[in-house]
Amino acid sequence: NHLDFASVREAANNIREITKDRGLDVLCCNAGIMLQEDMASKDGYDITISTNVLAHFLVTKELMPVLEKAEQLRGEARIVSMSSGSGFGPPAFNAVYFTRRGGDL
Repeated sequence: NHLDFASVREAANNIREITKDRGLDVLCCNAGIMLQEDMASKDGYDITISTNVLAHFLVTKELMPVLEKAEQLRGEARIVSMSSGSGFGPPAFNAVYFTRRGGDL
């Protein structure tokens, strides 16, 4: 659940446990939503930013040790981050969406 960082950490912990000996070769971050109403995630962030950006950074951070393990064992590991074309048009970047003001933007 990308709207609850505790859930993201729990999923990452499960993956780390499964892959601790052999590492993780590829992490593909592909979750995304758009055109959602102004709502807060469980952690207080805008739900679009939480899903599309913050949860991806968190899962990557949490899984970095097993990605590094794969690189040590096999010479490489990859992180693939998907996106859509929705980020290429208006509105322009606004840092307020990265604050804990979801539901009040």
